[in-house]
Amino acid sequence: MLAKKVTALLVSAALVLTLLAGCGGGRNQSLSQMLLNLLDGQYQNVSVEIDSDLESKLRQAISESETDEELRAALEQLLGGGISFQRLGSGQQGDSAWTLIIYPSTDPNAAARSVYLDLDKVFAALPADGQYSSGFAMVETENGYAILVKATVDKAGTEDKPDPVTLESIAVTTQPKTTYWVGESFNPANMVITATYSNNTTKTLKDIKQSGDQGVTWTPDGALMTEGTHDITISYGGKTATVTVTVKEPEVKELKVEHTSLTYTAGAYFYPNQIGTVTASYTYGNDKEINISECDLILTLPDNTTSPVDSSYQFKTAGTYTLTVSYSGQEATVKITVNPATVTDIEVTQNPTKMTYISGESFDPAGMTITATYSDGTTKPVTSDYTYSTEPLTEDNAVVTISYGGQSTTVEVTILDGNNSYDAKTKTYSIATADGLLAWNETVQSNLSLNCTLTENINMMDKEWTPVGNSFQTYNGTFDGQGYSITGLNAPSLFGGIGESATVKNLQLVDVKLSESGGATAGIVVNNYGTIMACSMTGEISAYSYTSGIANFNLGTIVACWFSGTLKENEGYGIVAFNYGTITACFWDGNTTNGYRSNEGGTVEATKVDDSTVTWQTAIDGMNAALGSNDYEWQLGTDGLPVLQKKQ
Repeated sequence: MLAKKVTALLVSAALVLTLLAGCGGGRNQSLSQMLLNLLDGQYQNVSVEIDSDLESKLRQAISESETDEELRAALEQLLGGGISFQRLGSGQQGDSAWTLIIYPSTDPNAAARSVYLDLDKVFAALPADGQYSSGFAMVETENGYAILVKATVDKAGTEDKPDPVTLESIAVTTQPKTTYWVGESFNPANMVITATYSNNTTKTLKDIKQSGDQGVTWTPDGALMTEGTHDITISYGGKTATVTVTVKEPEVKELKVEHTSLTYTAGAYFYPNQIGTVTASYTYGNDKEINISECDLILTLPDNTTSPVDSSYQFKTAGTYTLTVSYSGQEATVKITVNPATVTDIEVTQNPTKMTYISGESFDPAGMTITATYSDGTTKPVTSDYTYSTEPLTEDNAVVTISYGGQSTTVEVTILDGNNSYDAKTKTYSIATADGLLAWNETVQSNLSLNCTLTENINMMDKEWTPVGNSFQTYNGTFDGQGYSITGLNAPSLFGGIGESATVKNLQLVDVKLSESGGATAGIVVNNYGTIMACSMTGEISAYSYTSGIANFNLGTIVACWFSGTLKENEGYGIVAFNYGTITACFWDGNTTNGYRSNEGGTVEATKVDDSTVTWQTAIDGMNAALGSNDYEWQLGTDGLPVLQKKQ
């Protein structure tokens, strides 16, 4: 079978010589070079070299042979007989001898050491006054190595042939490093070995760098993994010595984490493996990856309290945390930033107070509550800081988008029919229906400067009305009836108070029933600081205190207004109860005698229609004269009372 492998061996010979493990400080050398390093310079009278001619003959013999016996026979034919290799010391000049060593192992270091020990026995015993030369070749075979050595007697020795010199013992005369950390391997540095031979000579072995160097080996030759005292067996030439070493558990001098900062969102759970690799650096310079489960984890919260932490820990508060990772007396820290929880959903949980709008109005969120759901699973009512669409509301745009924290929801409102509208530029509502007037009433309560213009007669029967303004917060817009009427109003008054810049004009209140159980009331306004012009009221007014047809307190101007109806007995007054301003061309009839209760430095032109000396036509003439350039004037109606008409 040996011959069948020769072709592959010849092809791979150069590669084999390159790949064989080297020696001497890690240099990549051939197996032959290893053996040369071991033999060269060891003997004063023997020269040793790698012989390429021998290698060629060895390869030829291998190619012709299938067994070891056939290989030896082939070499006999190629090299001749010669003397026995063991008889070199008794040979004469020119004598040659050869030997073949078959080493059945794939370990090149072991092969070189084994051959060295065999040759050393022969070369060391040669007469010191002789001269010898030796060449050798080593070839890798299928099952190991074939080593061919040829030696020649260049000068025969004349000394008596002593008994073979043998190695008697070895001793470690200078100790190497004897203290180690767990995981370190035996280090021969500084170790000196003295070999003692049977002829009482000694040999010193030093500068040993690795197992096998100069034929010295030791066991164990791997890492020392157990803490305590260990014996290292040193071997050379078949003899042994002992070095006792102490192995300590290594100390961690530094702990490092892969990620020194992490970011979470409030509500998230801590995930230990996000720290990444934890590395312990030991006292002897080695690093080791530590499983996070072997470490102690302590979290310092934003309020400086501490807590053990594992995967069940939930970050509930935004802020800066510090994670301390501890292992074997060392620590590493990780800065953790927890951002506020994010909003994942919002919904309107309480509708705004105002849900009915006139076309052109803007959405009013007053009274609305939205509930935000956060990434940490919590919910929170939100009554401010949200945004909403401010586009004017119309029948085609009745859905309002509410936004908060990156999420949105909608509110659908009711838009009254197109007969009612709002002009944002002039802040004026144009009202044609009772619902439209109520919508204006609802909005004006929080914005007392909104104007209102009637575009149709409005029936307020069975509708609830809240007077606009009071003596402290007065209405300051313009309410223009444009000659239209409001019928069936049932409330304490139309207005609670109007300010100096306010005007109520061209308005007819018809068949109203005004009442107030706790104080005074009046048809148009309780407290007037502005202008009331071309207004009328018919119906019934009752109250706990004073009643009056147009105003209760007048500190402004009332022009061309009239009242016809029923007032409170003995405490009812046709135009005003208390006057501090100007009343011009005003008239009344009904069950009350007085046009006013008192005049406190103001001016009063208030006349009762008695249908004899003063008729309603008389009143119409007087009122129209006072109206001047007003767009509307009074005319006598079919029921005998004045009605407003637009001037032609």
